[in-house]
Amino acid sequence: MKHWKKGMVVTSAALLCVLAVGCGEGKQESYEKTMEEYARDYYETYILDKVEGLDVPEITIANLENVNANGGANYDLSKLEGCTSTSYVRLILAENGRDIDHVEFNMSCEK
Repeated sequence: MKHWKKGMVVTSAALLCVLAVGCGEGKQESYEKTMEEYARDYYETYILDKVEGLDVPEITIANLENVNANGGANYDLSKLEGCTSTSYVRLILAENGRDIDHVEFNMSCEK
């Protein structure tokens, strides 16, 4: 009986660890999804056809806060409350220099 109880404790602990890690990843993915959506919009609205020479635009949460404060946008930054204002995404542009090929994340958020 002792071995059975010990096995159940170990199995339960392992399951809890897996669940805890999985939940943390979901939160990070949520931050990244929101930030990508807002960064793409910011790029299209404030950078594309307005700023020249940016090969790899970086959009920070501080950039989003600034346009919100100036009345230029209304990004729901409550979705990013767990992240520092220096968190950013780097938009890697396609060869044409306009379209976004992919996004790299540098997010400093609570887990």
